Amino acid sequence: MKLKKTPISDVIKELGLPENTTFTGYAIHLHESDEFLMTYETNEYMDNLCWAKTPELAKKFQSYSKAKKTR
Repeated sequence: MKLKKTPISDVIKELGLPENTTFTGYAIHLHESDEFLMTYETNEYMDNLCWAKTPELAKKFQSYSKAKKTR
């Protein structure tokens, strides 16, 4: 899974949101299937990722670096 950091202002504009929209966190989105990472569990033996169809259910990360660590 390759992550791409998109500027928040670009996301707000792309989604047609008001300019005064409040940023609440980063999410991981699979463009191909239009799904959002909902939960994840990783350890030395496995990666367990669960995906949701709506962004409201997406796991929110406070920083890009924390989101990037899930891969």
